[in-house]
Amino acid sequence: MRAITAAAVMVWFFSPDAWAGVDTCPPVQPASARSLTFESDFAKSGTIDSTQWRAYVGQHGPLSHELQFYVPDELSVTPGYGLRIKTDRRNVIGHAYTSGQIMSQGLFSQTYGRFEILAKLPQANGLWPAFWLMPENGEWPPEIDIYEYIYAPWGNNRNGESYPQTTFHWKDNLGKHSFIAPSIGSDIPLYRTDVSWDKTPPPEGYDESYTGFHVYSVDWRPGSLVYQIDNKTVFCTADDPLKGLKIPAMPMYMIINTAISGGTMEKPGWAGYLENNQSFPLYHDVAYVRAYQYTDLPASPSLPFAVQNIRLSKSNPKPGETLAITAEVKVGASGLGNGNVTFGLYSYGNVNDYHGRKEDVAKLSLNIPTLERGKTYTIKGNLTIPPSVEPGYHGLWIWATYATGPGNGTLTSKRLFNSPFAQYITVKPK
Repeated sequence: MRAITAAAVMVWFFSPDAWAGVDTCPPVQPASARSLTFESDFAKSGTIDSTQWRAYVGQHGPLSHELQFYVPDELSVTPGYGLRIKTDRRNVIGHAYTSGQIMSQGLFSQTYGRFEILAKLPQANGLWPAFWLMPENGEWPPEIDIYEYIYAPWGNNRNGESYPQTTFHWKDNLGKHSFIAPSIGSDIPLYRTDVSWDKTPPPEGYDESYTGFHVYSVDWRPGSLVYQIDNKTVFCTADDPLKGLKIPAMPMYMIINTAISGGTMEKPGWAGYLENNQSFPLYHDVAYVRAYQYTDLPASPSLPFAVQNIRLSKSNPKPGETLAITAEVKVGASGLGNGNVTFGLYSYGNVNDYHGRKEDVAKLSLNIPTLERGKTYTIKGNLTIPPSVEPGYHGLWIWATYATGPGNGTLTSKRLFNSPFAQYITVKPK
């Protein structure tokens, strides 16, 4: 879902031999060889569990030419059916469309395992629904896209077909962004056959648009990724030292969203373009999301420390009011020196900025003298909403650093992550 750079575009013109992958996909581990580590059954619970998911507010990169602005009120859950991510024609902060996104960053992440979703994807040219994994530590790449659905009649996107694209992004030996996917260019093998996409029909039982609910999954093991639709393998890739392709070995969190691809009929975007007569709203439906860990693998590496269970005294403060923030800092397997967690409030407005951030308007910095192995610390503080802040959507970002060993901060600190994932806040008028 990130913007595609020129370095990545170059791989479109490689022959299949230049693609990192394997001739035969490794078998997926049976259900008996894995244990459930995460389950979000929207259809059964009838709610978005705030201990599992956060609503994202803002936009993703204009380099991807996306047209939507993400707001939490485009997310709803219907008991017995599931999560509905609505995409609508509505003007918010300089954007003509709104949509929804949830993410598990700061709440659940995992190294290796099986990630699966039961979802029904919207059928409209230009829409870009996705289920993807990103590193908890804020790095990019890598990125594991379990699906990025491209719906388009012939000629309306760069490939001319509808398909749920699986993609893996990595940094090559020269430090440049590269990616691999089964359906980019007609000479790239799909389903690990030697037949191109435009000669290979969808798996038996599917129409060209993959309508209805289907299970999309990735089995992520050391050195390999195997993608499936309804338990049928559709693509896989593996470590390739010559290309610098290295399957990640770090905690990654989940994102579910629907973007809107920019572009025109003459120059379609990554997911095509919106038809002039396209009707709204459109829905991306999710019945459940599950994650499993493999029983034959050692425990997943953990982050040095994680900031979790963030609680705000108010979700709708007014300018001039004080916002009390409480959070927990959980230390991983290694003892560390001092740590710092900084919360920042930012407003939206500049649509040319990557996250739509206009400016930081307030900050709260909290220090932790020592981070002992395996311990959990509670941090508290107050952040005052400046009287001059304009009412509307605002975000709360986190910047966390730590010293790599015992000490008083004289050692080099490492940034843990810097992301507007923590919470959204709607500032009300005075």
